[in-house]
Amino acid sequence: MRTFALLSLFLACAATSAFAGPEVTGVYWQFSPGLKPAMKPKFSDARSIVLPPNSKLPGRLRAMAVLENKSGKSSGGIVLRVAVSARVVKTGADASTGVWSVPFWLDERRVAELKPGAIKNVAIPNIEAQTYLKRFADTGFWVDALKIQLAVEPRAGEELPLPISEAVLEVLKAAAP
Repeated sequence: MRTFALLSLFLACAATSAFAGPEVTGVYWQFSPGLKPAMKPKFSDARSIVLPPNSKLPGRLRAMAVLENKSGKSSGGIVLRVAVSARVVKTGADASTGVWSVPFWLDERRVAELKPGAIKNVAIPNIEAQTYLKRFADTGFWVDALKIQLAVEPRAGEELPLPISEAVLEVLKAAAP
């Protein structure tokens, strides 16, 4: 009986690890200050950015996803689903009155292969936030935070729910000159 219990436990653990696969274990924002278009951007981690009164983004914005393969075999054709939304506040109002909008930018990133146990940083470049920031500024609202959410698209044979990773970038308003 004891052998049967140990064998059952081993098979249960093996079955759950068979469904383990690539997972987004973290995400963070990066910002590169305004550079001439011909220069290569130099990104650094960011928890907040400062926007001038005209709401023009003073550089480039991207996110980095940390992708980890928790299975014992290589995983290929991984699709990361990405959504970026904003917390909107009426200009001049208290920031605590802000509400999260529906995502304004959706994208996907593909990762060709991830070896067993490997961890890979995947860049999510070209986040189109400038048009959105400007449009809200023109209508009397202020975007005081941006949130990115990422998840691995599920495939046949994988268990649900797959975790969603997110990161929030605070948007600060520069003082008017």
